[in-house]
Amino acid sequence: MTLSDYLQNNPWPEKWLTLGAPVDYLFTYDVNASVDGIWPHLTDTSAINRALGLSRMKFSEKGGRLFGENRMGGMLQQWEEVPWEWEYGKEMRAERIYSRGIARYVRVRYGLEPAPGNRCRLVLYLGWIPRDRKGALLLKAARGTVGRRFGRVFAGMAGKAAKPIEFSIAELPSLKTGALKTGADSKKIAAIHERLRGELPGNESLDRFISYINAADDGELYRMRPVAMARALQLDFNALLGTMLHATRAGLLNLSWDSVCPHCRGVRGRTEHLWDIAPRENCAVCGIDFDATGLNGIEVSFRINPEIKKVAEVLYCSAEPSKKSHILIQKPVPAGQVRTADLFFGAGVYRLRVGGRKMYNLLEVRELNRQADITWNEKDDGEQFETAPGAALRMKNGSINDLTFIVEREGEDQDALRPRHLFNFQDFRDLFSKEFLSLGLSLDVGVQNVMFIDVVRSSALYNREGNSRAFAIMRSFFSKGHDIAKRYGGAIIKTMGDALLLSFGEPLPALKAAGEFTTLFDGTDREAPVETRITINRGPCLAVNLNSSIDYFGQPVNVVAKLQQYAGAGDIVVTGPFIEDPSVHAYLSSKKFNFDRSKKADVKGVGEVAYWTIRMKIRRRPENAAPPEGGTP
Repeated sequence: MTLSDYLQNNPWPEKWLTLGAPVDYLFTYDVNASVDGIWPHLTDTSAINRALGLSRMKFSEKGGRLFGENRMGGMLQQWEEVPWEWEYGKEMRAERIYSRGIARYVRVRYGLEPAPGNRCRLVLYLGWIPRDRKGALLLKAARGTVGRRFGRVFAGMAGKAAKPIEFSIAELPSLKTGALKTGADSKKIAAIHERLRGELPGNESLDRFISYINAADDGELYRMRPVAMARALQLDFNALLGTMLHATRAGLLNLSWDSVCPHCRGVRGRTEHLWDIAPRENCAVCGIDFDATGLNGIEVSFRINPEIKKVAEVLYCSAEPSKKSHILIQKPVPAGQVRTADLFFGAGVYRLRVGGRKMYNLLEVRELNRQADITWNEKDDGEQFETAPGAALRMKNGSINDLTFIVEREGEDQDALRPRHLFNFQDFRDLFSKEFLSLGLSLDVGVQNVMFIDVVRSSALYNREGNSRAFAIMRSFFSKGHDIAKRYGGAIIKTMGDALLLSFGEPLPALKAAGEFTTLFDGTDREAPVETRITINRGPCLAVNLNSSIDYFGQPVNVVAKLQQYAGAGDIVVTGPFIEDPSVHAYLSSKKFNFDRSKKADVKGVGEVAYWTIRMKIRRRPENAAPPEGGTP
């Protein structure tokens, strides 16, 4: 493609030509990487601009519009960022309208074309409307230098694309041990490191985490996401999360409860305490308000304590496609017009929505489906479309307003740490026991595996042993129960006299924890010679404030408590929703469990509830054995 060909297909709008003659670049690069391999790197235009040697950029939102500024050759540049347009695996387009600087207007297009041998061709277009003659001369003179710099950056991207990308290029520093970045209080970091070594003996993540803190740039320390960090640093998630929670208590990090827009996934509210969470937030960029207390309304993140180092978000570009990687197509469609996009992405279920609207349609892309082109009208609501990869999607705007059509992955953000993950993490409840929700506020924590454990014949224990000895026995029971819950990725929600309410994010670890409870507490333990009866249920719950602590509320909690009357000493009574979980069903099948032996319980206020009684033992583990599987978000 020549520059003339490009301009013929993408002519300059007349409104910009009236301001001056454009300066256009067109570069073509053959890249030794596939389209799918290069795309995640190409969308991270902040990392690209940083590699090009451009200066940092500062962005601010005003009334749903994004404004940026930086310096180029000592000259201040200020602009409004027009929302990006992109199609996964095909192209990205960006525009800037300048109020100050060398240009009045800039437009950019990155285009990708598949090439033989698992390669691709990258076509880069850059176009300016210079502010004056001097700017035009400078831009024309820089053409060769700009082309060579981009060539070097794209060659480096191809090397990175040969390896599986786990998150943004800019998110992981070089991790040079001891390579402390300037501006950080090295003495405080060293002192906290020593303190944490005492608190976390044998924690293999600690030293690597401190190395990360020492080596990371400001951008990495501004908002740390533990799930992505654990994967990138090749660390056990539970170990890293525990380290970061202890580091927060020690003053190295700050914990943040972030209200996240369900559409763009941008942070729209931020607070350091649970009780300050606002129930509703607004995203001016997406034009919606949303319930922050919903299932995925809050994300938990960490940042460096400003007393250790003052950091701000570091950007070299707005990098909209990278920040919204769940969005595969974002395309503006003028009033009364139609735009077409090719479905280059793989099989899956996707949501189709129009910007500023909460309603959406579903698109199922499957290899076995008939490849049929889809027409999506702006008025469609709740429609379900089916096709195969490679089909065309026609986006038809029949309204009198310009609209933005968006195709996004249906699933939730897998790198997000949600409140429910922390509420089921024993270290959080131990270290942040004073955190609570404001009265009247509830958070949707989704499906939980709730366990009720009661000590059998506790009244006889007090009569037999006396109050002092019985209290010591119960204290030992609670302490050992705490350790079991922690090992299996669960947490004690509350204690009630001689009973425990626990919750686990995953069902199979909950069952194995129950097995360890019945094994340990069979009446023979020297420090806690008691027996237990256990009930487990599974279902959606809410987190609420009860006596200034984080409690769980909902029918699953109600049922699991009332099923206690159907359990005897050493029994584990489970409900249908729990035993039907695939991981639990497979595990019990491997143990030759008879699923036909179910019984019915008449639960007041609920009705008939099917339950199964399990008697199982878990081989006791050495004190320092590796934790069992499960318990990660």
